Amino acid sequence: MRVSHLRPDSDDTRTLTILDGHTGEHVEQGLCVQVLSGPATGRTYEVQGGRLVFGSGAEVDVLLDDPTVSRRHAEVMAVQGGVKVMDLGSKNGTHVAGARVQEALLTSDGEVVLGSTRVKVSVTHMRGAVGQVLTQFGQYLTESPALGAVLAQLQRASSQSLATVLLQGETGTGKELLAQAVHQASARADGPWVVVDCGAVTASLLESQLFGHAKGAFTGAIEDRKGAFEAAEGGTVFLDELGELPLDLQPKLLRAIEGRTVRRVGENTDRPINVRFVAATHRALEEMVEAGQFRADLYYRVAVVQVKVPPLRQRPEDVPLLADHYVQMLSQGRCRLAPQAYPALAAYDWPGNARELRNVIERALALSEGSEVGAQALFGVAERPAASFHEAKDQLIHAFERRYVEGLIESHKGNISQAAKEAGLSRNALYALMKRVGVSSK
Repeated sequence: MRVSHLRPDSDDTRTLTILDGHTGEHVEQGLCVQVLSGPATGRTYEVQGGRLVFGSGAEVDVLLDDPTVSRRHAEVMAVQGGVKVMDLGSKNGTHVAGARVQEALLTSDGEVVLGSTRVKVSVTHMRGAVGQVLTQFGQYLTESPALGAVLAQLQRASSQSLATVLLQGETGTGKELLAQAVHQASARADGPWVVVDCGAVTASLLESQLFGHAKGAFTGAIEDRKGAFEAAEGGTVFLDELGELPLDLQPKLLRAIEGRTVRRVGENTDRPINVRFVAATHRALEEMVEAGQFRADLYYRVAVVQVKVPPLRQRPEDVPLLADHYVQMLSQGRCRLAPQAYPALAAYDWPGNARELRNVIERALALSEGSEVGAQALFGVAERPAASFHEAKDQLIHAFERRYVEGLIESHKGNISQAAKEAGLSRNALYALMKRVGVSSK
């Protein structure tokens, strides 16, 4: 048996690495292979990577010296809940629990029979704290040690490989900035940077936007057109809001990532592509896979390097850093935050994350007079500190509650039942809150 080793510059998609910005740890998912019977009985192999192909041919990952094993016999893939086994059209079949299978899900320590060789495959997870810490990656800034450790790992993954990157986090956490940093840190920095928002267009238009179309393929297709993947030749494609990709387009995206080819709408031939894929979503794709809303095989193809970006409320040290940055950038250095502004910023939990912080700063700059931006311009809080800590705290909480309720009612167009449901409150509790902060439903 032979296990292939990945080259540092490989674009191979078998190694799964999770970079967690909450903890600063990285988790690499691997597979343990034990040969229980056959020519290589007794051998055990620990390999990094969540996907392996078994066979007797030279092009596979795990080479079995068994004449009853086909050249490309079967593939195993680490998935949530165990190991997925897929027969690849073998002559003698792939067997699980005595039955020949085309596809099966094993427990985390399941057995598979390939020809006359029986192997046990189990999933392994390797955790480790990340040593190096960055405070900036591209235009992305942080003072969070955990997130800084993740940025260091992401920078290395960007520059040393072409692995597909999946960025997961709440809306407004700066995933597109990170995606741009991945592109800029890679060997493809001089190539095209093409963005596709999977949630911004209809499914029919999205297919054409991704893969292109031939003249006459549909009404309005008056000429041949390249899709995003062809347009990004030699560069990077950023698939924003990947969780919104319709189910019927997911197999086509999977084929594009696996085969590095695309087929334009209305054509019968495949075209080769040379791009790197970076994706982002605010959705929990693992849960969507469990619910049947997202293909498991596509998830494992895009989540080669998976980055979990924490919300701003979990890294409060970044609030003053980003606020100062936005003030300097948006005012072109003409303004600064007043000392009284920082407590007001720290007291808010920023549900809209960095995007909301930037919007608040931009509005405050428009309302401020002079060179200082104070609490009054930010939140409508008195500039001078209150007489006591409790009074100051009450002022900030009242300002937050009023802004929250105003936005909540506006987003639901005055529908109190829907607003209360989103807020996790009863109708009576929401009415009481509205009365206390002086907000009307009209």
